[in-house]
Amino acid sequence: MKSGLIISLICLPYLLLSQSDSLALVAFYRDMDGEHWTTTWDLHQPLSTWYGLDMANNRVYGISLLNNNLKGELSDAILDLTEMRNFQIGNDSITGTIPDSIQKMKQLQFFYCTNSQLSGSIPPSFGDLENITSINLARNQLSDTLPGTLAKWKNLLDFDVSNNQLTGSIPVGMGENSLLRTFNISANHFTGTIPEDFKDAKNLEEFIVFRNELTGFPNDLMAHMEKLRRAQFSENDFTGPFPILPASIESFSCVDNHFTGAIPGSIKSLAQLNLLDIRDNNFNEIPDFHGHPSLQSLDIGGNEFTFEDVLPNIGAVEFFTYAGMKPVGKDTVIDVASGTDFTYVFAIDTSISNKTFHFYRDQINWMSSADGLLAFPNFSILDTGTYYVEITHPDAPELTLMSHKLKLTTQVTTNRPNGPTTISPTIYPNPAWGSLHVLGLNHLEKVVITDVLGHPILEQTTGPNGELLISELDPGLYLLHISGKPAVRFIKL
Repeated sequence: MKSGLIISLICLPYLLLSQSDSLALVAFYRDMDGEHWTTTWDLHQPLSTWYGLDMANNRVYGISLLNNNLKGELSDAILDLTEMRNFQIGNDSITGTIPDSIQKMKQLQFFYCTNSQLSGSIPPSFGDLENITSINLARNQLSDTLPGTLAKWKNLLDFDVSNNQLTGSIPVGMGENSLLRTFNISANHFTGTIPEDFKDAKNLEEFIVFRNELTGFPNDLMAHMEKLRRAQFSENDFTGPFPILPASIESFSCVDNHFTGAIPGSIKSLAQLNLLDIRDNNFNEIPDFHGHPSLQSLDIGGNEFTFEDVLPNIGAVEFFTYAGMKPVGKDTVIDVASGTDFTYVFAIDTSISNKTFHFYRDQINWMSSADGLLAFPNFSILDTGTYYVEITHPDAPELTLMSHKLKLTTQVTTNRPNGPTTISPTIYPNPAWGSLHVLGLNHLEKVVITDVLGHPILEQTTGPNGELLISELDPGLYLLHISGKPAVRFIKL
C-alpha cells in the first residue's frame, strides 16, 4: 500500500520535484508521525500546499516545522534531501540522534532542532559541512564532547548548544572565525579554559558561557571584540581580576565565580553598559557610578564590599542590589595573657559614621555599640570565646556587614600580674536571666553594674543571701563591682 502511494505521488503531473526528494519527504512524514501533526500534509494535494516546505529548481531547499507536534526518532530520510539549505524543527517530542552521515547534506546552512530530546553526540562529520552558517541544538539531551572538526567551519555566524549535557573543552580554533556572531554553550559541563583564539572573533555580539565548569580565559579576551554587546560568564570557576571589556558592551554578568580585586574605574567609561551583575565573587573595591551615561542595573551582593563602597552608589542607578556581603577580613586567633587589659578594634569603614555594631560571642547576641571596640579589663577565662560583629547603617538598610571571627584564648591563672591580690567575688548563675547571687554575702551591700567600658548602668543593694535583680538589663556582657574587690564579669541573657 505505501509503495503504491509513493508511485502515484511521483506520477502526479503537478509534482515538479526530483524522485529522491519526493521519496525522502514521504518517508520523513511517515517517520515523524505526520498524520498527527498540528498542521499536517495532505499527500494528495500539490506540494505548494504542504506546510513548511521551501522548494526551488525541482528540489527541496527548506523544511520549517517548529511547534508542529512532530514525534519519534529524527528521520534519516533528511539525508537524501541533498540540496536542502534550511532545516528547522523542534519544540516537539523528537528523539534519536543526529545522523552520522549528516555531511551528505552538503548544501546545508541552517540546522535547528531545539527544545526536544535528541541524545548522543554531535558527529564529527558535522564539521565537513562547509556552508554551515547557523546551528541551534539548544535544550536537548546531547552528551559527549564537541568534535574538533567544528573548528573547520569558516562561514559560521551563530552557534547554540546550550542546555545539554555536553562535556570536555571548547575546541581550539572555533574562535578563529571572524564572522562568528553568537556563541552560546551555557548550561552544560564544559571544562578547561576559553581558547585564546576567540580574540579573533571580532564580530562576536553575544558570548554566553554561563553555568559550566570553565576555569579561565585571557584577561583581555574580550578587549577587542568591537561588536560585543552581551557577555554572560556566570556560574563557572573563573579566577583572577575583573576582565577587560570592550567599549561596545551593554550587559556583563559574572555571578558565582572567584574573581578578586577591584572593579576598575575605567568601567565608568563604557558608555553603552546598562547591566552589570557581579554577585558572589571576591571583589573588594568598586568605583562610584554616579553620572554613568547608561547604567541601569548594578548588582554587587555577595562580595567583600563595605559601606565605603555601597553608600556612594546608593541612588547611582535605577536598580541597585547590594545585600549579602561576605565577612570582612580574615579570621583571627589571639592568646591573651590572663589578668591583662585587652582591647581589639574591628576597623571597618573608618570614614563612614552612624554605624551600629552588634557583637556576638559564641554566636549568642552579646551587646551593641557605636564603635567596633572590644575592651576587657583584667582578661580572664570567662572572656574567652569566638567573637564577631554585625554592622548596620541606616542609609543602607538592606545590608548587614559581618566581620571576620576573632577567637580569644587565655591561660588559666589565679592572680593578675602586678595587680591586686584580692580574690574576686563568686557569682552564680553565669550567664544569668532574671537574677544572680553573690556567694558569701549574707548582709546588705551596695554594688555597681557597668558595661565593659566601665560606664555605670545600674546601682543596687544586694538582698538576702547576696541576691541581685537584673531582669531590667539588656542582654549582653556586664561588670559587677563590689567595694574593695576586683570586678567580675557576667552575661545577661
